Amino acid sequence: MKCTLHYCLLLAGLLLAGNGFAQTLEERIVNGDFEGSDYSSFAINVKDEGSRDLDANDIVVDDDDANNHCARITFTANPTSTEFIIRLTEPFSKGDMIQFSMRAKTSSSRDANLTSEELGRFTVKGGGEWNTCTYSGTVGAEKNGCQTITLRFNRPSSKSDVFHFDDISLKVMKDAPIEFADAKVKEICVNFWDTNRDGELSLYEAAVVTEIYDYMFTWKTDITSFDELQYFVGLEKVRGFWGCSNLTSIVLPNSVKTIESEAFSGCTSLKSVVIPNSVEYINSEAFKDCSSLTSIELPNSLLELYNSPFGGCI
Repeated sequence: MKCTLHYCLLLAGLLLAGNGFAQTLEERIVNGDFEGSDYSSFAINVKDEGSRDLDANDIVVDDDDANNHCARITFTANPTSTEFIIRLTEPFSKGDMIQFSMRAKTSSSRDANLTSEELGRFTVKGGGEWNTCTYSGTVGAEKNGCQTITLRFNRPSSKSDVFHFDDISLKVMKDAPIEFADAKVKEICVNFWDTNRDGELSLYEAAVVTEIYDYMFTWKTDITSFDELQYFVGLEKVRGFWGCSNLTSIVLPNSVKTIESEAFSGCTSLKSVVIPNSVEYINSEAFKDCSSLTSIELPNSLLELYNSPFGGCI
């Protein structure tokens, strides 16, 4: 079963066009066209020196687009922590896949971190420019039954700052088969990790994998893409893809902290690698001779690059 919760504070294109602000935010949300939503209601609450529900007074015209609206929160001076809470009608279940995204910007010149036990850490860039925060992950046993997502704003600022939010969306997918783009990759994954022997690899089956051994993928020259690795959220280290000379793209899960030595060495066709903002170490020759790699974005979480991780990337 696939359940989708899609709710937007932007209200652009869905809730705009002459409605005015006489309605409450709750009315706007209920009357909105939330594509594919299986949820009947939800609430958004802001806790800042006391709690209150976000209401219509917080919905303002986007400074960058007169036809768009967004939610604005102004923090009082020197807050130690402010919470932005999303309350769901239905709880998460173990093995559900969460896909979350939102746009945000701040009047502060400094970046602000948003932390969440449910979604991890996001960064809102300073300087007043919009940036998009995203998360994709599987619900673990400890979060089974969770019915709220709490984003906590921890900032070193000693003055009032204004934050804007829009395009908030959350999709919840129940434990379902992963759709692999590469049939050979699916064959390998099913062979090693299909515990219920149904011929498919589910989100939950992928989430409980904690290690990929060298013999599983090394020198597999017939695999071309493995973007579905992002669902293997039990992995903290990635290794064992060297010699995959026809691998063109791969997306690492946001649980990975270390890319091991020679992890992708000799992947001469590799053009795209998505490194999540969880990776702290990229070890020696991790991407050696990845001659098709033209650019790579290093995450803010990175602490150390070891010897020649990009050697031979001409």
